[in-house]
Amino acid sequence: MILYLDCFSGISGDMFLAALLDLGVAEEAWLQELHKLPLTDYHVEVRQAHKGFLSGTQVDIIAHEHHPHRHLHHLLDIVEQSSLSAFVKEKAQQVFRLLAETEARIHHLPVEEVHFHELSGVDTIIDVVGSLIALELLQVDEVYASPLPLGEGITEIAHGVIPLPAPATLEILRGVPVYSSGIRGELVTPTGAALVTTLAKQFGPLPLMKIHRIGYGAGHMDLPIPNLLRAFLGEQVHSTQEEEIVLLETNIDDLNPQVYGYLMEKLFHAGALDVTFTPTIMKKGRPGIILQVLLPPEREETLMHLLFQETPTLGVRKHRIIRTTMERETREIDTPWGPVKVKVSRYGSFTKCTPEFEDCKAIAQKWGLPLLTVMKEVERRVEYNLFPCHTEEERMKNF
Repeated sequence: MILYLDCFSGISGDMFLAALLDLGVAEEAWLQELHKLPLTDYHVEVRQAHKGFLSGTQVDIIAHEHHPHRHLHHLLDIVEQSSLSAFVKEKAQQVFRLLAETEARIHHLPVEEVHFHELSGVDTIIDVVGSLIALELLQVDEVYASPLPLGEGITEIAHGVIPLPAPATLEILRGVPVYSSGIRGELVTPTGAALVTTLAKQFGPLPLMKIHRIGYGAGHMDLPIPNLLRAFLGEQVHSTQEEEIVLLETNIDDLNPQVYGYLMEKLFHAGALDVTFTPTIMKKGRPGIILQVLLPPEREETLMHLLFQETPTLGVRKHRIIRTTMERETREIDTPWGPVKVKVSRYGSFTKCTPEFEDCKAIAQKWGLPLLTVMKEVERRVEYNLFPCHTEEERMKNF
């Protein structure tokens, strides 16, 4: 299962927790896990709250204790002393460490000396640990999130008056796509930022998925827009992947043909994704070669240098292009001659399987068999090994 967080009104620890509970987490099972924490002086109130014309679940943690000066080691000990799962412990400690390290950078203090102040209370601990318990109960494998809207204005904390977004929030969100909402108020809190950056695999638009459930987590502010975090729970749909790559291209008419094989080998060794040589007719009717190299953007300078160094060209054309690829994985199937690797590619509901040529070639050479005979037998076994429940017509669509 995957979870997508639509943070149109920001995210805080309590909004994240509330949205997960609104997705249908069994409250009794959730509380049973939560009580594994060595904390007792609190109770949880879960209720429905209206935000404009929408409504969602709202969570309040009512604490009966006061610990204004917890340090990082206190929070880590609370989690470690519990009998919670390894996943919950590990992620909770990551979140608390991130918060502590951020505060340490802002105040120029060693991490061990950081006082959490507002973030040391039972409510923050429950927001973090409770959210992770809910993720586990929902059997979420991956989390995705939208870009985060940032509010503006000022707010008062234990250290005094600070601008919004809070310095801690901004530090945590380095490298995360954000935008200005124009709304006065704290839309993304440090706890919300720490949770989403720790858990989210990617920030961007809604991924291709089949939505099973939608949850709304209500915040405690009154804003011009509904103060809600929307969460989509569902299955990821396999599709294509898009990536930006670079195409380097040049025309050559005066290179010794013996060099081309050597050049191709060097280009691949230096990180090229593909290399092609296409015959052409150049000016004055001279035969020539169009050399094209596909490469990742980070290898551009290296391969450009190599082309100038190893060919007589004086200029190279450069294009940035978008490449769409099918999702791919490699599997292994058994044959009478031993295991053979198979490339499995997916596009939506369509699956394409291709036996690894080098494996088939090695078998043909080892056993003295025609290569085509080996390839046909491997394809037959691929068909019945990877698509055992398909009809003959359905299986044939995959080749």
